[in-house]
Amino acid sequence: YRADDSPPNGTVLIAVDGSQVYPDRHAAVLYWLLQVGGVVFRYQGEAPTVHSRELLRYEDADLFTNTGLLISSETIGIERAIFEIEFLTELADQERAAKGDTRIATLLDSPLLWSYTDRDDVGHQGLERYLHCLTALRTMLAIPVGDIDRPGGHPVIDLVAVLHALPDEG
Repeated sequence: YRADDSPPNGTVLIAVDGSQVYPDRHAAVLYWLLQVGGVVFRYQGEAPTVHSRELLRYEDADLFTNTGLLISSETIGIERAIFEIEFLTELADQERAAKGDTRIATLLDSPLLWSYTDRDDVGHQGLERYLHCLTALRTMLAIPVGDIDRPGGHPVIDLVAVLHALPDEG
């Protein structure tokens, strides 16, 4: 179908995005927090459904490295990336179980390529969990789509404009 057409009836689009609160060494309580929200669009006349999940860490084992340093923002970024794709995979699995052979597309607000491979063991362990989710999405025939944008950027809008500028096929 063309970009200006509606998706086929029964198509499902699942999108997730997350945010984080980094630990503040000067706060009264030391913690870090991840929150991910998801929306499931079903193209069959139903209202979208909204989902969310939170992950709060405040134990010393979750706050400090083996050498006693405060967990890095990069490590929290790795955890966020995994938390998002695991949540996305869970939502896709629920849709597949409920809807059978419907088309499912999943959207992450990040690249699909794992960007933490040159990091320490946390990045390598994260990669295993990340690939497990991509494999699960492939198994359930859900199409993963990734995107990354910088603040103030507009590549998605540019892509839509290019699609509308293409000549009709018919």
